[in-house]
Amino acid sequence: MISSMMYDSLAPELITARFRARRLIHTYNAHFPPDATPASLTADRAAILSEIFGKVGANPFVEPPLRVDYGCNVSIGKDFYANFGLVILDCGIVRIGERVMFGPGVAIFTATHKVGVQSRREGREYAVGVDIGDDCWVGGNVTIMPGVRIGECMRAYWDSCVWGRNLDRDVVVNLKGIWALTLMRCREGVYYWGGECGY
Repeated sequence: MISSMMYDSLAPELITARFRARRLIHTYNAHFPPDATPASLTADRAAILSEIFGKVGANPFVEPPLRVDYGCNVSIGKDFYANFGLVILDCGIVRIGERVMFGPGVAIFTATHKVGVQSRREGREYAVGVDIGDDCWVGGNVTIMPGVRIGECMRAYWDSCVWGRNLDRDVVVNLKGIWALTLMRCREGVYYWGGECGY
């Protein structure tokens, strides 16, 4: 599955792995003890995330609801933040760097299918991993497609679909069209689009 080769998504061991993930996700999304405090709830959720994800850095904060296929193929760096409604279809490896921020409704897809119909009829698919560098910001309702690698400090703008490899610039697609913004770095480390630095 994580080798990008075709596999049977209905294989019994994969069904079992997805079932395990659903159980953990249900626990995560429903966990809110009556005596919880903000600190205790954050600690509890971090502990559950460490069971769901393959690797979890320090200080994760993921607002429920969270959805994953397997969970074990996801690694997140320290100080990761995701707003409500994160979906990760982690049939392939998903690596998320340090200090990455996600807006609400972000979706990461690694599973995909051949164009021909027969493999879909047979339940066969393949997956291509996603890699998101340190200090990235992914806006609300962004969809990240299989095989994307987003470089450090990049931004994906709200309501967009990101695809391609080795993205060291902001690439955005939405209903209004397609455009690419090449970012340059100021001496202070702030990115800008022209003559003036800005946030």
